[in-house]
Amino acid sequence: MDFKREETVLVIPPNDPEAVLIKQIAKAIGLSVLSLGQPHGARLEKEVDLPERIKNGGWKNIITIEVPGPKMEETLRSHGFNLVVIDHHEYTDLDRAHSADGKRLTSSLDQFLALMAISDEELESLGFEARLVHGVALFDRGFVWEMFKEGFSKEEAVRVIDYNKRLMQTIRPDTNEEKREELSARIWRERIEWHGFFILFNDTQYQVRSVVSLIAALEREVPTPLILVEPSRGFIYAQETDLAQKFFDTFGGFTFGQGNNWGFKNEPDQKQVTPDMVKEVILSFE
Repeated sequence: MDFKREETVLVIPPNDPEAVLIKQIAKAIGLSVLSLGQPHGARLEKEVDLPERIKNGGWKNIITIEVPGPKMEETLRSHGFNLVVIDHHEYTDLDRAHSADGKRLTSSLDQFLALMAISDEELESLGFEARLVHGVALFDRGFVWEMFKEGFSKEEAVRVIDYNKRLMQTIRPDTNEEKREELSARIWRERIEWHGFFILFNDTQYQVRSVVSLIAALEREVPTPLILVEPSRGFIYAQETDLAQKFFDTFGGFTFGQGNNWGFKNEPDQKQVTPDMVKEVILSFE
């Protein structure tokens, strides 16, 4: 679809490094941007005034990034807007990870660059390092393994990881980074090996999944199946496993990466997924 940039608005919750970078590139090429203040799990239906905001902005075309909401999407189309939905995740009630013919989609950053026909030369002219940009896309698509698969060295992967951190610092300075890294190192040291998985427990409110995952990846340098249990935060994850889809089919939740990672948020007064329940699924496929 050929979108005139001056007639297009990007609707995005900048809640992870990839989204932050997409927003930066969008602004650099002259797109208007509506930033949503929603964290992970953002839904378009929460933006009840969105049609009015877009109408008042005078835009004809809308691009949404990882903020699903079929009802609001239909409402926007019914108002005559051209809408492109960019995503690559699978949710409990919605598959946005696959194309109509069943192929797994690339990262949202890759899709955005392709949609807007942004070349490496244009990225460089705008002040971005194209190699780092593609590294962020690969990292979001399939973690460090995707970068290695595409020829990135370990040193380049570390550069991309550092770039991810800098991107997040632009919107959410992490004053607890040192604490999170110390905690993650302890959680990794105290891992328990069970049936081909390493089980890790985080009994704090700190978000450590990304840090622990990087420690494991850079230490072992091969995909390592992990189960991360975070009772205080309500999350449970299973990563780097071909059983991720089985967990999703059994419990719901969400998948990420290349579909070999799964997570679930235990909400109060709703269905709870426990480590024992995850173990039962693993044992049933041995």
